[in-house]
Amino acid sequence: MLIISAGMQKAGTAYFYNLLRLLVLKSGGADANEIKQHEGLSDVMKWANNNVGKLDAAKVLKLWWISIKHGSYVVKTHGGYISKWLKFPIRIGGLRVLYIYRDPRDVLVSMQDHGNRIREKGDNHTFARFDNFEKAYERVQRIVKVWSKYNEMEGVKMIRFEDLIGDPLKTLMNSCNYLNISVEERELEIIINEIGSKKSGLHFNRGVSGRFREVLSDKQISLFEEEMGDTIRDMGYQL
Repeated sequence: MLIISAGMQKAGTAYFYNLLRLLVLKSGGADANEIKQHEGLSDVMKWANNNVGKLDAAKVLKLWWISIKHGSYVVKTHGGYISKWLKFPIRIGGLRVLYIYRDPRDVLVSMQDHGNRIREKGDNHTFARFDNFEKAYERVQRIVKVWSKYNEMEGVKMIRFEDLIGDPLKTLMNSCNYLNISVEERELEIIINEIGSKKSGLHFNRGVSGRFREVLSDKQISLFEEEMGDTIRDMGYQL
């Protein structure tokens, strides 16, 4: 089984990916890093968290076939929604997709925080370009459209960042049910403690929910409500 850990940027995707990676290993699955090395996939499964980027049909089918050979493993992406041609592997249980998302208003605040830190170090990459509200808001609009595509797709497990942070044990138990794997609660707690103790590679800023109310102006919050209000409600957040 190929497991895709997808999600919004600044929604704890690296944290969630690493939880899932250990979850799969504890259940008898394969190590994505070993698969990457064995199959020569460093150009596809990139960086420490095995980010596969855009989810085109050919790429996902290739990764799925490798999971048949080696066993279940997890890859990560912020990429666009999966092709409709891939409904078949989802239906037969060969492909599982979990998508983690966050209140778009907090996503914007977190993006700008991250960008500020990058610029303070004298660097100019990724979030550094979001040096004003307008640029960050445009990016969030695109991110929300990707959320809508995943949310509409049958068989995708949607997970809120706030639920993961608030009750990681319950979130992992729900993930086990979705993946149809069995891991004892004690082992889940060990996984949570192990990943939570890491200081690098998880890309966390503060992980505080609702901080946008302290940072954004009334006008900026109103813009979210006017242009994304229905979607924000559909995500389970209040206006």
